[in-house]
Amino acid sequence: MAGSQGALDTAEPEATKTHDDTLEAERAKFQATAKPGEYDAKKAEMFKKAAVLNASLLSKGVGNDFETTNLLIGLKPADAAILKKEFKDAGYGDLDALVDSRLGGLDRKAAKAALTGDKTKAALALVQQAADGLGTNTEAWQKAMESMDAKDLAKFEAECKHQGIDYKKLNRSENSGAAVSYTHLRAHETVLDLVCR
Repeated sequence: MAGSQGALDTAEPEATKTHDDTLEAERAKFQATAKPGEYDAKKAEMFKKAAVLNASLLSKGVGNDFETTNLLIGLKPADAAILKKEFKDAGYGDLDALVDSRLGGLDRKAAKAALTGDKTKAALALVQQAADGLGTNTEAWQKAMESMDAKDLAKFEAECKHQGIDYKKLNRSENSGAAVSYTHLRAHETVLDLVCR
């Protein structure tokens, strides 16, 4: 898995700025179209998430950091923008910079991908993170796959092919050990059938 870390690890500052501008536009659009109280509720939700995320990042130890990435699974672009703003406004600093300084390898890639608000990129990075190291985090893997709708799953399949990842083979090799229950494996196979026909 180490050879497929992709462009997220070497993102240029200009690309990051452009992406942050795109996220900010999504936040503004959400704020303008939200029902009364919906935007404030989302801000409160992201404020709470920012506090937990900060604590998780600051307590980062050795091994894969699924605590941090689990907090980020399923973020929409507007959510990511609000989370970054609430993180900074709470006095925790720049979320991207903290992720860069506290996480490495596939943990960093998964967190950075989730912070783009792109569910497909995030799911692929989370699957790679879940498959990394000794054993497979099947719960994180399943959450990553369940965060996507049918359109996202089609994009996921295309991205796997683009990166030269045989998802079907990876899924079978990583999720076929004795520690994975039949019910849990069937849940993966159901998603697999949607992705890799």
